[in-house]
Amino acid sequence: SLLAGLLLLSLVVAGAEWLDRRYEVPVLMYHNVEAAAVAQADTVTPVVFKYQMKFLHDQGFNIILPQQLAEIIKNRQPLPRKTVVLTFDDGYENNFTNAFPVLKSYGFPAMLFISPGFTVKKGFLKWDQILAMQKAGITFGSHGMEQAYLPEVSEDVRLWEIFESKRELEEKLGRPVEIYS
Repeated sequence: SLLAGLLLLSLVVAGAEWLDRRYEVPVLMYHNVEAAAVAQADTVTPVVFKYQMKFLHDQGFNIILPQQLAEIIKNRQPLPRKTVVLTFDDGYENNFTNAFPVLKSYGFPAMLFISPGFTVKKGFLKWDQILAMQKAGITFGSHGMEQAYLPEVSEDVRLWEIFESKRELEEKLGRPVEIYS
C-alpha cells in the first residue's frame, strides 16, 4: 500500500514535470474590435476585449511578442506558464480606436499584421495611427501588400506581396520587419 502510494506520487510528480516542460503558448489572434450589428467570427466587442485583457492582467499572465516567443524556442529556454502572445490581423482602424487604449492601459505588447496597400482604404489604419501605436510600443509585421491568398496567385504576385510589403513597412516604420502573417 505504501509502495503503491509512493509509485503513484512519483508518477504524478513525473507527469507534472513533463507537462511543465510541454507548456504551449496560446496566441490570441484578433481582427476586429468593434460592436458589430451582426455577430461575426472575426469580431470581438470592445467590452469583451476589455474584459479579456483585464482577465489576463488580473491573473498575472505574461504577454510577449511573437519574436520573443521565437527567441525563447530557438534558445531552448523554459516557457513560463501563463505566457500569451497577442496579435491582430488586417490592420482595422478599430484596432487603434478600441484595442490600443486598452493595451496601453495595461502596458501589454502586441503585434499587428498590416498591409501597406490597405492604409488608403476606409476602415483601415492610417500611417499616423500606425506610427503613434509604434511609438507607444506596439510592433508591426507584414500581412502582404494587399492580402492576396498566396497559394492561389502567381510566383510574381507572391514575391511582390511578401517583399514589397516588407520594403514599404520598413521604410515607413524605420525598423526591420521580420515577421509575416
